[in-house]
Amino acid sequence: MLLRAVATAVSLATSPLSTAPATAEVLRVQAHLDGALAMMASRDLSGLTTTQQRNRAELTRRLRAYRDAGQFPINRDFPGRFVPYFRDQQTGVLCAVGFLLATTGEHDLIDEIVENDNHVRVPALASHVEFGRWLDEHGLLLEEAARIQPTYGPPIFEEPPPRVSPQTLETSAVLNTGLAVASLLVSPSLQPRVLPYAGLLAGAAAIVLGVQGLDHSRTTSLAVLNLGVGAAGMVVASRALTLRARQLAPPRLSVTPLVDARRGARPAPGLAFRLRF
Repeated sequence: MLLRAVATAVSLATSPLSTAPATAEVLRVQAHLDGALAMMASRDLSGLTTTQQRNRAELTRRLRAYRDAGQFPINRDFPGRFVPYFRDQQTGVLCAVGFLLATTGEHDLIDEIVENDNHVRVPALASHVEFGRWLDEHGLLLEEAARIQPTYGPPIFEEPPPRVSPQTLETSAVLNTGLAVASLLVSPSLQPRVLPYAGLLAGAAAIVLGVQGLDHSRTTSLAVLNLGVGAAGMVVASRALTLRARQLAPPRLSVTPLVDARRGARPAPGLAFRLRF
């Protein structure tokens, strides 16, 4: 019964979690791209050819899609600094400018830039002939491309709130400890009838809370405490129930005369003993 209760508690506690929210770093880069898009929208395009305007509009649409996807390079190499990455060498994810180059088939140009300096800032490409050609074909200014290019800080992961509060875990641990101590110190025959059952329920609840608390750094230690105290409390409560049952129903010894019921048998004295547990 104890193992079944523990298994049920763990099963209830391991239900799927909701998806974690976007990290602060992703939101920061998306806000940066919002600013770039606003700058692009404010420019007077009357001096551009029809082809340039069409190419520019398509790049704008793709930049919005890139922003919304929220997949950006990660700065793993420069703690405490904001640095551009043209390509994330671990994941292959491109920066915003690199992404726009890729969508227009400029893969050789991307490889050249990455090989020369993966952390290059767009203004440093002002004299790059092929990059300048691409800017002109798509109606972009160097200043606009520089505004599009984000820098990346160290990864910042926002942990969601714990599923169970530390205060709840603390209360559960104290309650289960108190019930276990009471069950150990008080004779089973003197215990209130509800005490062992309360210990079983509280122990199962502590295990459920403990499993839920394992998914968050703020509650891990209290979660482990609840798992231990809950399991111990259920064992103590089960022991108290067993001892109480034995004390309330002690073994009974009955003695009855033994009679030979066969016809014609000589009577012989005898006793029959019966011990009931």
